[in-house]
Amino acid sequence: MKLCPNCKAELDENAHFCLRCMTSLEEKEQIQPPVYKTRRWPLVVLCSLLLVALVLVIVCSDSAISENASQSGTAEASSAAAQTTEVSREPITTVTQTVDGVRYTFRPATGEDHPTAVNLHNCYVLIRVEGTPPDGVYRVPSFVNDNTNTLVTVIADGAFSGTDARVIDLGYNVCFVWGDAFGGYPLTDLHLHEDVFIDLMAFSGCTEHFIIHCPDYLENKEGSLWSDLAADYGFRWQDALI
Repeated sequence: MKLCPNCKAELDENAHFCLRCMTSLEEKEQIQPPVYKTRRWPLVVLCSLLLVALVLVIVCSDSAISENASQSGTAEASSAAAQTTEVSREPITTVTQTVDGVRYTFRPATGEDHPTAVNLHNCYVLIRVEGTPPDGVYRVPSFVNDNTNTLVTVIADGAFSGTDARVIDLGYNVCFVWGDAFGGYPLTDLHLHEDVFIDLMAFSGCTEHFIIHCPDYLENKEGSLWSDLAADYGFRWQDALI
């Protein structure tokens, strides 16, 4: 005989369940729940991709920062070089000379001032005239401060604009007269001693009473005689021995 584990009723030895409470007398096999193995490789791959992406972002950022720093450094260097160049640039040196109470100011000539000059080291440009000569004749010096190594070869645009010049003697070395060099005043007389190119603007204020004084063989550096050009321009020409 055996007892029911639930209601304690006496049961037959071969009974499989209790007739009173219907409790099963067979031992239940404990079934273990299945164990599922977690696959870790997708997580590993994802983490690896994220790590690679982070590294790329850091590298690109560093590269961009380095490039910007390089450009900034180049710009600063260029700016510094420009500033250095600007600071080291020498000012234009001017020289003054007084003749008959008239103050003449000169500066060294450049290639633009004197296109045909072989050596510009001894060429000067008359840039400003101040004052009035006692006899009314403006005599442009042939040399700067009587130094025979410094030739006055060019009259700049507007050089006589501060005067009321009527009679001008260009001296023996002037080769070019640019722009409205005579200041737009109606000249009455212009004395030439060398072949010289004179911009037509210089004669803008002149009338038919204007006279060019020069030898008959002097030219305007383009092969035309001044004696012929005077008639072409409506001026007068008068022979003058040098």
